[in-house]
Amino acid sequence: MPVIIFLGPPAFYIYIRSFVYDKTQLRRIDLLHLIPALLVLINLFPLITSSSEIKSEVFRQIHENS
Repeated sequence: MPVIIFLGPPAFYIYIRSFVYDKTQLRRIDLLHLIPALLVLINLFPLITSSSEIKSEVFRQIHENS
């Protein structure tokens, strides 16, 4: 799922920062790094919640146009 792609870089940044600064506690400002993943999830929500017939039609149209 594309949302996972947008979660990798923020998680890597927080992981590296915890080693460099020796702080493992998350701050509120760290949640800003999750905004791109949240926007992708909001954008995909109608497709995720649609029926399998609609999903197959969407994927068929994408395949034909590419």
